[in-house]
Amino acid sequence: MKDVDVVIGKQLAVLVPRGKASDSVRKWRRFLAEMGWKEQTYYEARSGRRMFRVDELVAMARACEVPVWTFLDGTKHNKTLSIGDGRKAKAMSTAELLDLFQSPTWPGERRARLTMAIKVIRTQLANLIGIDAAPPEGGMAHQLHLAARLIEQDTSTGGSK
Repeated sequence: MKDVDVVIGKQLAVLVPRGKASDSVRKWRRFLAEMGWKEQTYYEARSGRRMFRVDELVAMARACEVPVWTFLDGTKHNKTLSIGDGRKAKAMSTAELLDLFQSPTWPGERRARLTMAIKVIRTQLANLIGIDAAPPEGGMAHQLHLAARLIEQDTSTGGSK
């Protein structure tokens, strides 16, 4: 049993819980059918006693309608994982593992998200102090104003990740 398999199992338990509510039962049964698993397979997977193959991980993500990296997000469960076997095993943080699997943020996507953040901040400022008013220093409105200016500077220079 590998630490990564335990993380995947814990995430599976969160995404596809075996609950008593009819929605949970329906979701659980649909997942088993889509995976072609028996109950025992699900419980082995959920407890981390199953070694997951990449194609199986992809199928699980498809069945749950989530990105594959969701199953590797152990940041809520563990701090450090052991990657590899025996003496060649290396420690890796769960955050580092997740970074390896999440899709990169491309500059255009990043700029679009930052631009949206500016719009949200500007809207909240207008709601707090009025459209053209200057925020008083030290307050929340002032902090939002400074954050918006920093984001604007970052987007105008292209920023760096």
